[in-house]
Amino acid sequence: MIDSSLVLHLFYEKPSMYLLDKVSQFYHGDTVYISIVEDAPQNVNIIRYAKKYFKNIITSVQPNRANDQYGLYTLFTKYENDLNKWVFYFHDKHESKLDWIDDLIDPFIQNKDVLHDLQNVGMITSDHARYQMKITNEEDIVKMFEDIPKRNRITAVRSKHTLAWVRELQYILYKETGIIDEEKMNFDFVAGNMFCAKKSVIKLALSCVEDEFFESSYRPDGDVGHGLERFYFYVNLCLKYDLYKIGVNK
Repeated sequence: MIDSSLVLHLFYEKPSMYLLDKVSQFYHGDTVYISIVEDAPQNVNIIRYAKKYFKNIITSVQPNRANDQYGLYTLFTKYENDLNKWVFYFHDKHESKLDWIDDLIDPFIQNKDVLHDLQNVGMITSDHARYQMKITNEEDIVKMFEDIPKRNRITAVRSKHTLAWVRELQYILYKETGIIDEEKMNFDFVAGNMFCAKKSVIKLALSCVEDEFFESSYRPDGDVGHGLERFYFYVNLCLKYDLYKIGVNK
C-alpha cells in the first residue's frame, strides 16, 4: 500500500457507515481525518462507528457550507503537515446514491494489492464509464441548452457557473504560479470526487481557493466546490502527472 492518509467528509448517518465499511476493506492505517457539520445530531453515531475501524480519529467540525469540498479544504488547511505523500479522499452520498460509493470505491478494494507509489502518477480514480467526463466549454454549453424550456434555464445557468469557477481557478493558478496547460483547458475528469491523489496535487489546487469562495447554501451545480472537483484533474495535468484509472473485474 502506498504511503497514504485517509480523509473523509461524512454527513448522512447510514451512508457514512456504509462508506466506512467499504474503506476499511483496503485502508488499514490507524488514523482517519474526518470533517463533519456542526450541530448535526448524527455526528455522535458516525464518529462512534468510525472508532470501530480506526484508533485515532481527527475531526474538523465546520459550518454547513453545502459541499463536501469545504470539508476537504478545512481538513487539508489544518493538517497538511501531518498528511502523508498520498491522500485518499472520499465522502458519503445520500442514500439514493449509494451506487456512486460502490462504483467509485470498489475499484480500490479490488486493487488494494497493486496500489503503490507510481512515480509518474498524480491521481488514482475509478475507471467506471459512468463517471468519465470532459469539461463542457462555453460554446458547447450554449448548444446543449439552446432549446430547453424556460422553466429549465436555471440548469443552463448553473452549468455556466461551474465552468466560470473552473476558468477562475485556472486563471488564479496561472497568475500566482505561471503554471498553465493551454492545450488542455478543456480537460478530462472523473466525476464523483472520490480519489487518491498526491498531496502536492491537492495542495496546489487548494492554494487557488479562499475560504470566502464557499457559499452557505446548497446548489446541485454551480458553486466553487463543483469547479474544484474538476480542477484537481487540471492541476494533475499541469504538474505533468498521469491519471491512473482502476476498475473492477466483473
